[in-house]
Amino acid sequence: MYLRLTAALLIFLTHPLWASPTGPTIHLDYGRCGITNPLQNFTYFIPLIAPEHSMILTNLGNTQGTRMTGYSFRTNGSSFTMECDFEILGDGFQKNVFSHDHLIRLREKNLQAGESIKHALSSINLEGRGFGRMEIIGVFTNGTRSVNQISLHFNARNHASPVTVELTDLARSNNVIRQENEIVARVNSLTFHRGGGTPKMDVSLDSLKAKNAQDTPWQNFVGSIEGATANLFLPPVTIDEGGRQTMLDFGLALSKLQDGFTFPVATRLKEVKATNGIPTASR
Repeated sequence: MYLRLTAALLIFLTHPLWASPTGPTIHLDYGRCGITNPLQNFTYFIPLIAPEHSMILTNLGNTQGTRMTGYSFRTNGSSFTMECDFEILGDGFQKNVFSHDHLIRLREKNLQAGESIKHALSSINLEGRGFGRMEIIGVFTNGTRSVNQISLHFNARNHASPVTVELTDLARSNNVIRQENEIVARVNSLTFHRGGGTPKMDVSLDSLKAKNAQDTPWQNFVGSIEGATANLFLPPVTIDEGGRQTMLDFGLALSKLQDGFTFPVATRLKEVKATNGIPTASR
């Protein structure tokens, strides 16, 4: 009897130590106090939505952070729309690099047949500062609110988006996977929807150009034209179901004016590194 009571007491006292691990918590002040969150905390959704293993690279001495600068909320009683403005502060870059291993395994027969995998996502990058806006759309059902869509816009206040993605074609040559036709696309917005079968993320582009293209006015002009054209044909990107649900939960927390939101742990995030390297995202 004594041993049972002792064991029960130990379980009670140590139970919090067994709680499931979580990701970072971001503090939400809706522009009231100017609280700044580390950029890495705000963008923790990126390794969550990624269907592949990933790692995060930042420059040494990175000072990037985000803070909310205001919000608006509108409702007609049955649906609601919320807009939250935010700012990306500080200096530096963050690069979220994705593995292609899972994608290659899924498409191995195609690769062996000489086909290539087009526009595989290699990285999502944030360089420098910027202004953004989050838009949340939801409904009330029997007094309970739910979020059907959340969009993150990174080009608010007519400021160029600091977010780029790197895409590459994958091909097998002499039994070695090679990356070809690498391009950099500047991202204006990312949108997540509820439902619709396979979870997808809509991506709206500002510009699109070869990774090795020169940073000249002409190349930038051509890139903007190609970006506008790409938006007409760019299919939604497949993402992880848990990541999509996390983004909808994040939108719900915002709509309720919660003080903070804690991300679940990103189990496929392999490591975070600080580096003296130069970011590959081009302006």
